[in-house]
Amino acid sequence: LFPNLSVENNLIFSQKRNCYQKTTLVSFEEVVNCLSLSHLLNNQVSNLSGGEKKRVALAQSLLCQPELLLLDEPLSFLDTDNKNKLLMLLEYLMESRQLTIVYVSHNLQELCRLCEKLIILEKGIGIFSGKMEDALLHKESPLFRNEELRRNNPFVNIKAKVISYDADYGVSELLSENGQNYSVLAEYTIDEIVYLKIEAQNVSLQNAE
Repeated sequence: LFPNLSVENNLIFSQKRNCYQKTTLVSFEEVVNCLSLSHLLNNQVSNLSGGEKKRVALAQSLLCQPELLLLDEPLSFLDTDNKNKLLMLLEYLMESRQLTIVYVSHNLQELCRLCEKLIILEKGIGIFSGKMEDALLHKESPLFRNEELRRNNPFVNIKAKVISYDADYGVSELLSENGQNYSVLAEYTIDEIVYLKIEAQNVSLQNAE
């Protein structure tokens, strides 16, 4: 960031670096709206908070129209509403504009939503590389080899799609791949892909008479 420039001029400078690109991944207005920067455009960068500077830096990266984007915990400085906006923008860039993103995060839900392939690092060493579904649904995955299993508390991960959200009750309705419906006390975005972790100790069975 250039501290002697306003937020708007910082973004314009980044946009001008795209002069050799033939296509535009995302527009100035889309980035500003997605990252809620409109009220900051006239501010000097030196007067911004740490979180605001991170949002401006991310906007700069997007306006450069990159062919490859590396993001390290990009949602850590955003509130829930802006997190969903950014996730939707990243999904759009990947699916519609074929942008390749290397996404680094400790948040499994974010990774489930965005990533096709997952690499798990432990102490700087890669211990797993494969499809996201394999990482979550196969017992050979490091995500399965954890304390729950060692304490004899098996669980299952179920992939599901969000089909509705009831704001009055805060309940999301999910549909699994095998057609099973689930109601979850959580707020998700419509069409979002989520993974449900169901532990054996939380399942009860009753004979129907």
